[in-house]
Amino acid sequence: MARLRLFLQRACAYGVDFVLIGLYALALWGVVQALVPEPPSSKLAGYAIAVVTLTGPAILIFSLLEAGWGATPGKALMGLRVRRQGARPGLGRALVRNLGKFLPWEIAHIGIWTIPGQPFVDPPGLVNVTLWTVSYGLLALQIGLVLIFRAGFHDWMAGLRVQPKTQA
Repeated sequence: MARLRLFLQRACAYGVDFVLIGLYALALWGVVQALVPEPPSSKLAGYAIAVVTLTGPAILIFSLLEAGWGATPGKALMGLRVRRQGARPGLGRALVRNLGKFLPWEIAHIGIWTIPGQPFVDPPGLVNVTLWTVSYGLLALQIGLVLIFRAGFHDWMAGLRVQPKTQA
């Protein structure tokens, strides 16, 4: 039961954090619409802009929060913290953890940005479907690892654990 509880806390924290990323993305989209009259000339340029203005800052901010306070807003709200042997992680480990956590997201985005023609309008190719399948597979692996071992591959690769604040 404790495993399921921790999993649900982590899932809710993840949801809160991604709602915050979504709000940031909406604000960013509004600014871009106001300041940039023409979209980028290529999908690759658009993807690069998205990584630099959205994904990169999200990874960096989450890493700084976990290194400095031991939690993102979602984790803090759910009573969780990121730890390495009882202490807050350093920035390097927090960065590795968040790069691993965002990996399925980025693989899915590459699958969207590389669709021949217009994304969400033209049919995807085999490469796109393969990338999405890999992304969903990694997400399923994460869920399974957290449910069974209380840590995803992003936690393991950084040598960190997410635990309730009350746990030493």
